[in-house]
Amino acid sequence: PVVNSEFVNLYLSDQSELKNTLNLLAKGEEKYRTIVELADDIIINTDAEGRILYLNPKAEQVLGYNKSELQGMLFYNFVLPDFKNKVIEFYNITNNESNYLEFPIINKQEHLIWIGQNVIITDLDHSGKSNRLTISRDITEQKNYSEILKQSDERYKRIIGNMRLGLLEVNNDDVITYVHTGFTKIVGFTNED
Repeated sequence: PVVNSEFVNLYLSDQSELKNTLNLLAKGEEKYRTIVELADDIIINTDAEGRILYLNPKAEQVLGYNKSELQGMLFYNFVLPDFKNKVIEFYNITNNESNYLEFPIINKQEHLIWIGQNVIITDLDHSGKSNRLTISRDITEQKNYSEILKQSDERYKRIIGNMRLGLLEVNNDDVITYVHTGFTKIVGFTNED
């Protein structure tokens, strides 16, 4: 207020709209935090160099560390050496498109875990560098099943390759998908025929 000899000037403004906006923002942040905290995905926020700034409980569970141990740790420390350069390059994305990469990590208990990870660039930090938001899934089981299937397929092909019989594979549309050389010798056609 400005005091004058005859008048008092008083300036008021309605803060109810600002207060409502701040309340809505707080509610939205609380919903977001709840979703992230309860997610079954590994959610980690890092700075541009890969230092962990935030992680959700699922990340703690998979990595085997608590938040205080992980805060400030480089995410690359968990990546197997053969994949480290590829992961670092992946983190150095320059656009804001979501990117996906699968790679193995080692947790605190020294278990090998394959993760499938999406990374997007998020807000700028105090130095003007952009942070990274990573959303990952433990895909170890799928990788293990894929390897078992691959080995089974190789074993099947070796067995078939040593057979002295003719074999022809046909899919559900009656299209020939595989012809064993023994079959071609029996019928007198080549694989191309």
